[in-house]
Amino acid sequence: MKGNLKHLWSTAMLAGFAGAAMFAAACGPTEGGPCTFNDDCAVGQICDADTNTCIDGQASCTASSECTTEGEFCIPSPDNAINTSVCGVPADCNEVVDDKNAACGADEVCTADGCAAAADCSAEADPAAFCASELGLGEGESASCVEGVCVQDSAMTSYRYVLISDISTEGCEDTNADGEYDPGSDIMYVELRDANGQTLAWGSTEEYEQADDPNNDYNDSSIIDGMAPSLIADGSEDDGCPDAADRFNAMTVVSLGCGGSLLVGFDAPIYDDYVINVGEYAPICNQNTGGSPTGSTDKYEVKLCPATAEGTAATIAGCLVDGTDIHPNTDGGIKQCTVTGAGAAE
Repeated sequence: MKGNLKHLWSTAMLAGFAGAAMFAAACGPTEGGPCTFNDDCAVGQICDADTNTCIDGQASCTASSECTTEGEFCIPSPDNAINTSVCGVPADCNEVVDDKNAACGADEVCTADGCAAAADCSAEADPAAFCASELGLGEGESASCVEGVCVQDSAMTSYRYVLISDISTEGCEDTNADGEYDPGSDIMYVELRDANGQTLAWGSTEEYEQADDPNNDYNDSSIIDGMAPSLIADGSEDDGCPDAADRFNAMTVVSLGCGGSLLVGFDAPIYDDYVINVGEYAPICNQNTGGSPTGSTDKYEVKLCPATAEGTAATIAGCLVDGTDIHPNTDGGIKQCTVTGAGAAE
């Protein structure tokens, strides 16, 4: 009796589970069905924002060279849940995110109205302006006339950013003489000089990543503002220090914290043999030892960030990975870092 009941109970349970599975399948997302978000679609599909229907998902990309299927290019994603580009067949050459002409025939170029026969731009009074109009370019983009054919110019890049990263391990929770906290390296200014020692620009903060110290009373990174600070410049042991009685204050230094970073940009390009002059306060500005800063507790390193296109800024994360070390050592204090890896000045 117990055996028969056990058998019947097992059969009923299996039937119940099968029915539940069928119900779940019937009520789950369906291929090609209506949708509002990606979650409304079956696995492997995304929601097309234009038609609000589920379509097959596409490989993400940043350039058409990443698309391996013939006839596909890198185009804006139809996905209304994320903002990215995917490999697909463009409805119009203007959808292609990089080389729009590649979506046209051999004797065609991509115009604002789509693919059209290539016009001979060499006869135009202003070939560059004509080509920009023909290619439907926007602000900040340019084009040239090459052998009678309009070609979009590649974006110009230059080195304009450096990253100062604190690597201090001592004094991270100590207070200064005023009873305030200034953990890690204390940056007063960042200066760009040419190979002859002439000041070209003063750095301004692009990104500040304060370390996770429990206290920091000097965390206003806006003091690195691209303006020339008022400094002592008389060749004495105070040379390069703020020209003020209260030279260490919240308006003259920003503390990175132990392990923090400061990304600084310049309004001038950086080349090899240029100098990045980092004004770091150290325990005492310039150590008051005849201009020989060593920085007993403050320590930092400096990287030249990768080149960026005009209007595009570097990032702390990107510079940490791809930046070039230019700090001569890891001591604190005022340091002159000679640039390498940026190429010769034009």
